[in-house]
Amino acid sequence: MQGITEIRHKDGRVVYRVRFRDGKTNASETFRNIETATYFRDLVKQFGGTAARNILDSRENPDDTDTLTLGGIHQSYLEHAASYATPGTIARYRNMAASYIFPKIPPQTPIRALTRESIENYVTWLRAKPSRYGTSLKPRTIKRIVAFLSTLFNYQIEIGNLESNPARGIRIPNDAIPTQPVFLTPQQVEKIADNCGYYGVLVRFLYATGLRFGEATALTPADVNVKTRTITVSKAWKQGEKSSDFYLGAPKTDTSTRTVLVSKSVIALLKPLLVEDAPFLFHPKTRPDRPLRNKTFRNCAWKQAVENMDPRPRIHDLRHSHVSRLIQAGIPLPVIQKRVGHKDIQTTINVYGHITPKDARAAADVFG
Repeated sequence: MQGITEIRHKDGRVVYRVRFRDGKTNASETFRNIETATYFRDLVKQFGGTAARNILDSRENPDDTDTLTLGGIHQSYLEHAASYATPGTIARYRNMAASYIFPKIPPQTPIRALTRESIENYVTWLRAKPSRYGTSLKPRTIKRIVAFLSTLFNYQIEIGNLESNPARGIRIPNDAIPTQPVFLTPQQVEKIADNCGYYGVLVRFLYATGLRFGEATALTPADVNVKTRTITVSKAWKQGEKSSDFYLGAPKTDTSTRTVLVSKSVIALLKPLLVEDAPFLFHPKTRPDRPLRNKTFRNCAWKQAVENMDPRPRIHDLRHSHVSRLIQAGIPLPVIQKRVGHKDIQTTINVYGHITPKDARAAADVFG
């Protein structure tokens, strides 16, 4: 059998030897039966020699705390995270493990088997794994997966079940071409809005306010103060445990809860919506009793409206374009940060700092 040598002793005993590389040295293990030898050989191929030996030790000492499995610590962390994370976040953690971790590292794998070498081998596998779109996984996706693995190990360290984190400090090559924001001109926004028909008011609103889609579609008539020309952003749509489940929760960050001053033209845009007998400002054309979902808006309006544009903008690029125009108008970055609800000023600088300011205007009047 490949990778396994059968050895017959003079007394008739038969043993099976597996030769392998353990780090920089040659090594071998001998077994009394072919089943165990085959199992060990396959472990070496998947995790490396050191990890394979650790797994065998774990099998021989089932009462050892090191027999904790990857699936076990994953479930343990989810139960811990459920005390503070949203249902959507927990669902993403489950999906991440099911889609990207367990297909390569089975849930029954003892955590003692996972060494730095095995995690690096896992990263190599991730880099070669195609995404659901047929392309390679983006480095930021791989970083997110490895960071989640690292979080699982760190939690075990915190509760005393583990002494070291094999995923700590793993380097992920950043060889992908980053997706650049598409900064739209006012004329382009108007054309998109016209092409969106009924949903054009939402396009103009997103551009003029910089709100995130989930924030805008969570607005109710009570959130609009016509007299003070302000919009209160205090909630946003969140994804639940299933992709089709949504619920109202707090905005993305603590600083995302805010009051946004808008221009007279934005108030004029919203006035017809304020007299509608609907729970939310923005809703599907034929179902005013329901909130508008990103998928509905994208499929019913946005995709057709931008299909001939190159580069083709995303819905979120309306927010990017809002900030871009504020910067070009000379509005200070701290004012912009507060207006769009960025967590810190560095976020604003990283995304938009390269845009050159021109002349100064009041943020609320830029779109008037």
